Amino acid sequence: SSSIEKVPGLAFRNGKDCIHASCCYENENFIQTIGIPVHRPRYGVARIITSRGCNWGCSFCCINTFDKFNFRSRYQRRALNEVIEEIDMLVREYGVDHIWLSDMNFIGKDQHFIDRFCDEIIQRDYNVTFEGDCRVDALNEHLIQKLARANFYCLFLGVESFANRQAENYNKFSKKNYQEDILHVVSLLHKYNMVPRFGFIMFDKDTTLDELVLNHNAITSTVGYGTLDGLANRLILLPGTKIESEYLTDSKNCYQVEITEKNCLESALYYTQYNFSDDRVTPVYAVSYLYRKKFNRIQELFDRRLREGTLTYVQHTKLLWKLRDQFAHVIYELLSLAENKSSRIRITPDIIDQLDKIIVDFCMQHGFQKDLLQQTIDEEPSNQIMDSHN
Repeated sequence: SSSIEKVPGLAFRNGKDCIHASCCYENENFIQTIGIPVHRPRYGVARIITSRGCNWGCSFCCINTFDKFNFRSRYQRRALNEVIEEIDMLVREYGVDHIWLSDMNFIGKDQHFIDRFCDEIIQRDYNVTFEGDCRVDALNEHLIQKLARANFYCLFLGVESFANRQAENYNKFSKKNYQEDILHVVSLLHKYNMVPRFGFIMFDKDTTLDELVLNHNAITSTVGYGTLDGLANRLILLPGTKIESEYLTDSKNCYQVEITEKNCLESALYYTQYNFSDDRVTPVYAVSYLYRKKFNRIQELFDRRLREGTLTYVQHTKLLWKLRDQFAHVIYELLSLAENKSSRIRITPDIIDQLDKIIVDFCMQHGFQKDLLQQTIDEEPSNQIMDSHN
């Protein structure tokens, strides 16, 4: 086993209870020596990174869990000249006109790098738009103004929740007035014609109806459901995270899925699962998730138009945002039903028909036939949801 232990990036059980984990090959020098990756852009869009790791500590995120084996500092930045060289190549050789900075947090705590990055982009006057992911508390008006001058079109903000309990549990913000900070940053982004997007966790184990109403109202009054990272997102308990260990202390609502030969390689299976503490939240999530899948199937119709070339990438993105904004009506109807009941709501076929009509009416306005739409959203029988959650 001594030779196996020398293999970088390997974790295994060495004996009954002893787990061995070796350092990965992405050491302190890796990001400075790996060079520019091979790109195969489609629709004029490419992704690049300026850094690896994250220097924050959200309780639900596993980035620091595995990066602690790679970087002592948890965060490594690429050389600026190499990043600019990569952008030059994408623009010159591939005709890319939109670049997504796919860093876990592209601003990080090294805002001097971002200042210099923006200066380089502004000086070169690329005909390229940018977007990237960052934290709300890393932004200020000076930085937002500079990002706008560098042609940033969109910023993805890890907001997760407007409810105090969730924000504190997720270890998102250090300030107590984080809600005001979010609203302030959103207003600044609008001021400089940039699109704010939210990473959001709508449901977790202890979510209440009051929190759902609070978050729904905050979303609809700021960015809308269209630009969320996902509809009806539920907290995923990633292995090795702080919040997973906290949830496992609640034996009443949390449990672990048994690992078997059949499920051990399932990529979408997370072994720690939970039930909602508030019984009224269960059907709200179940139907929300049903409609998340329906919206995803409808999205395929818009994706087909993108592949056929009848929509540009930007047109496609904006149409999808408008489509997903219709999800607000679904959530509103479900919350209205739940708030008027002292116990779990009953999902009847006429409610499903009413919610389906919201999607069908919107898509018919954009040239899709009713029969095709109805067939697409009915691929998964709704009665299975009603039977299991009534």
